[in-house]
Order: sequence, then structure tokens, then C-alpha cells
Amino acid sequence: MNTKPGLPAARTGQAAFIDRVARLCRLSPEGRAAAIRPLSGAAGLGSVDRTCIDGGGDMMLTFAVPTNGALTVGVASALPQRPAPNVRLWRRWDVARPTDVGRSLIFGKPRATDWEIAVDEVEAIAAPPSVLAELRTRGSVYMTARDEPGSGRGWLSFGLYHRQSPRQTLAALGQPQVWATVRDLMTDLLGRPVSDGTRPWSIAVSAAGSEGRIRIGTTIWARMPEHPEKARRLARQIGFFGHDRDLVSGLYNYCCGQARAPRGVGVAAEFDFEDGALKGAHYTLRVPPVGLGPGFLKEVLDGQD
Repeated sequence: MNTKPGLPAARTGQAAFIDRVARLCRLSPEGRAAAIRPLSGAAGLGSVDRTCIDGGGDMMLTFAVPTNGALTVGVASALPQRPAPNVRLWRRWDVARPTDVGRSLIFGKPRATDWEIAVDEVEAIAAPPSVLAELRTRGSVYMTARDEPGSGRGWLSFGLYHRQSPRQTLAALGQPQVWATVRDLMTDLLGRPVSDGTRPWSIAVSAAGSEGRIRIGTTIWARMPEHPEKARRLARQIGFFGHDRDLVSGLYNYCCGQARAPRGVGVAAEFDFEDGALKGAHYTLRVPPVGLGPGFLKEVLDGQD
């Protein structure tokens, strides 16, 4: 395995993990080496940084699943730089096309500076001022994205306040028809009914392009136990979108296999819409601290060609 020289032990384990992910994606040796290169030598790990999506960890795996286009397997890696005490900076890239590197900010406990930091980060927002005003009334800044793996888009995401209804919020944004689709997709993913009273929810607006492009998501998925049925339900939904369910199932099970006690691996499911029409989905997995199991690196290195 060709890892970057000088990586600390935690990052060496992550490099080995990315190499195995790249193998499951059927990349060449050169492609596997390229997939590791964006990994920074310094981590941004810390329990004070814990949010409902990263859980205090410093690596996540993402699946971007468009209704038209190719499935993208992405990596998000925490960096040590901090735009503010409550904000974590993440480097993001497509495993198969790692030269296209993006970034995200994930906001923890709200602070007065969040809005200014978020607006400076995304630079431009496609949504009209009335939509932003509505979302700022109903939630707080949760995440930003620039050059997202797969879509290349930017996003500005708001975590809805606990008392805010996702159905009513979507109606206020002029997209009332979206709720029924989201409810059905989440019910299918969880294997249990999802209602307007389920919490939490986030809604993101596109930083460029169509004014009617939104993303609605939730971390309800993280509460489901890591059981084979959870992975099967995700794979089935990937198949619904017309993509490689076996690849996603293999990657999901590999993430679970690296944890001593798998918990909260599949954490976030988000769905993209444009003027009410479903355009795709985005799923986030927490990568457990890698290299914890006995012989993990040896097992990976022994498998190299």
C-alpha cells in the first residue's frame, strides 16, 4: 500500500481504510494511491467537537446517489483548522476522482458568529432572500459545503429547531409536495413509520444554480441498531435509485467490521429535490476509529498486491 510518508498512527490506519475502500470500488493500484493523497497528516479529533452527524470522530464515508448520473463514494476527513471554536473544517473528496477536493464546515452549539462564517464560506446562495429568512426563523446554521464530491455543488444547511415541523417548513418554502416523498423514503430506510413529529431534520439550499434546489435530511437513521437489516435496507434504497447496491452493502459492512461494537455507523440520510421533483439522495456513514482491532494494519497490508 502506498501511503503518505510521515502520517501519524491514526492517519496511517485511515490510509489503510481508504485503500480498502478503493479496492472495493475496483480502482487500480494507481487509483488507490491517488485516493489516499488528499488525507491530511493532522487530524481534527476531539470529544468537544461531537455533533449528531460526526459523533466526535474524524472520518466519514458518503454515498452521493443521483437519479441521473453515477454513484459517488466520498471521504470526509476532519482538519485541525477551526474557523470558530464550535466549527469543524472537513476536507472532502471523491474516492474515484480525488483531484476534485471540496470542503465542509460542521457547526456545533450555535454561536452569534455562525451566520457570518457560513455566508462567507459558501460565497453565493441561489435561494431568494425570502427562503433564507424563513429558514433562519425556523433553524440554525448546521453545515456548509463547497465542491461536494459527485455533484460539485455548494450547500447551506439549517438544522430545524425541535418544535419546527418539517412538513410545515417545506410548505412555507413553496415545496409542500416534497414531504410525502421524504416520509416514504425514510420509512422504507428505517423499516418503521416516520411522521411529521419525528426529529431531528435539516434543510439545505443550493449555493448556486436553481433557486428551487433543496436538500432535506435527518440523523434519525443513527438511532437504528447496527444490524444486517439496516445495511440491507440501505442497499435496497440504493437499488431503487438504480445504482450498485452490492458495492454499497460491501462498504457499509466493512465500516461496521472495523468497530469493536458497531454503533451509529449509518447516521444521516438526505434527499435532493428541485421544484418538487426527487433528484437523488446522500447517505453518510461514520467511520469507526480504524486500526483498533488486533492485526488490522497487518491484515490490510498482507492483502496488498
